[in-house]
Amino acid sequence: MKKLTIEGMHCDACQKLITMELEDAGFDTAISVFRQIGENIGELELADHVTDDEINKIKEIISKMDDYTIKE
Repeated sequence: MKKLTIEGMHCDACQKLITMELEDAGFDTAISVFRQIGENIGELELADHVTDDEINKIKEIISKMDDYTIKE
């Protein structure tokens, strides 16, 4: 399972905004689990079928949003 840690997520609205952006970009089946794991940090688990190129695009989409960064 591929996981991305997202800094800047502090509430359910943040999760919904990111989910909507990914769905609008065609990644609605890419999300396996998305949850808050700490204060100001979320974790996005991606489905097994997601390719490395798709992961890079997902990272790019999230990074372009205000207030969110991918923690490497």
